[in-house]
Amino acid sequence: MPIYRIADLNIAIEPKTEFTERYLNSYLYRDASRIDFSVVVTREMIEHESHLIPNAKVEIYETTAIFRKICSQILKKYDGFFLHSSAIKYNGMAYLFTAPSGTGKSTHCGLWRQMLGDKVISINDDKPIIRKIDKQFYTFGNPWMGKENVGNNLKVPTGGVFILERSQTNSVEKINPVDNLSVLLNQTSCPTDKQSMLNLLSLLNDLFKAVPLYRLKCNMSYNAVKTVLSVIE
Repeated sequence: MPIYRIADLNIAIEPKTEFTERYLNSYLYRDASRIDFSVVVTREMIEHESHLIPNAKVEIYETTAIFRKICSQILKKYDGFFLHSSAIKYNGMAYLFTAPSGTGKSTHCGLWRQMLGDKVISINDDKPIIRKIDKQFYTFGNPWMGKENVGNNLKVPTGGVFILERSQTNSVEKINPVDNLSVLLNQTSCPTDKQSMLNLLSLLNDLFKAVPLYRLKCNMSYNAVKTVLSVIE
């Protein structure tokens, strides 16, 4: 069974379609001396995804089922979760911009790349994984990068999270994570079992003790990037 290195974990996965094999290929790991866990896609998993995403292709069900299982295992055993966001690397740190689909996360991060060139690297444009390792939080790229496939296989210390809202004018303020917990939970997958939910809440609590949470109200101009730079530089 092929082994993939995702979020600093060796994960054995047996792709059932050529699409999934290509999808995961850049994370293939040939030097693994151990396996942290395995993911085997079952018929029940495919059927579950088909109810959530009707009329999609079977390879979409397969890749989605794999990601769901990986995130479940990481949350249960490896102090991590995914955040629906666009994550970039700037000055050696990861910054994540989270918002509901269609708000403009990808467009905003695209402005960073246009404005600052190779000073900015995309980590993951849709579902970066955040893990706590030795009391520090890291943001990881992974194959699930969104419809434009923007991202890189990186591990970057997490520097901050921004809740992005559209506005005609640009402003940024540091906010209380407790007051915005529902927003954050809506941007990840909330587990159904009690222990995993407690793990998620504990990780969010620890994350925002370590890094700041901001509300960014912005338009789609370079001034929006400058507004963020004013609080991280």
